[in-house]
This record gives sequence, C-alpha cells and structure tokens, in this order.
Amino acid sequence: MYSRSPTVVDMVFNMRTAADVERALRAACLAGFFAAILQVLTALWYVLGGRATVVEAVMLFSAMIMFGMVFGMTRYSRLSAVGMVAVYGGVQVYQWIGVLSPISVISGIFSLIFVFVFVRGIQATFTFHKLERQFGSWQRTMDSSLDPRLFDD
Repeated sequence: MYSRSPTVVDMVFNMRTAADVERALRAACLAGFFAAILQVLTALWYVLGGRATVVEAVMLFSAMIMFGMVFGMTRYSRLSAVGMVAVYGGVQVYQWIGVLSPISVISGIFSLIFVFVFVRGIQATFTFHKLERQFGSWQRTMDSSLDPRLFDD
C-alpha cells in the first residue's frame, strides 16, 4: 500500500497522534500563561509609573480570567480554549485602540502568533473529546495524559 509523506499543511493543521494533541494543548497553555503574565507586568509597569487608567484595570481583570482559562485548558475544556481566544482577542483589540503606537503594531503581530497557537489549542481539545467519545475504553497513563490506543489507525 502506498503511503505518502505528510505535507506541511498536514503537520500544521492535522492532529494524528496523541503527541500532536498534547503538544498543541501544551503550547496553547504556555502561550496563555505567558500572555497573562505579560498583561500583569505591563499593567504593573503603568501603575508604578503613576499612569494608572481603566486600561490597566481591564488588563489585570482579563489576566485573572486567562489564568483560569489556562487551568481549564489543562483539563481539556473546550469552553476554556474558545474563551481564551475570545478574551485575548478582545483585550488586544481594546489595547490596540486605546494605545496606538509603533509598539502596539509590533504587539499586534505577536498577538497573531498567539491567536494561531490558541486556535491549535481549540483544535486539540475538540480532537481529544471526539476521540474520547469514539473510543469509550481510554485511560490515562503515567507518561502521557492520553492513551495512545485512541490514535491507532
């Protein structure tokens, strides 16, 4: 039987193994944690500089929400994964409109990378739940949070 090698599109958009799902979800969790930390540090920078406004309060509030959603994504929550994109996108748009500078253009480019990673996290959670429904006899193992038998071809 002829087997073709995976293309770049297959490697980026398709999740074929448990490792792909875990890698995408781990990347989304790390990106969410890093984005929330950056929001907290930026808000503290403005507060310590004496320029506290409503923007910093929104940043701190959304960072707390994002920390909660990161925890939800570690539990394979689809709602948390979708909510992360919504909250992060909303905060980025709010910040970009509120503070228009060359730094916000650069941060906008980085935010697109974060959104891509978050969308991969959404894909990972939905793939996990689809396979969990499809294979009723899955179990968590010590070396992996997913049972590799879920992905047998």
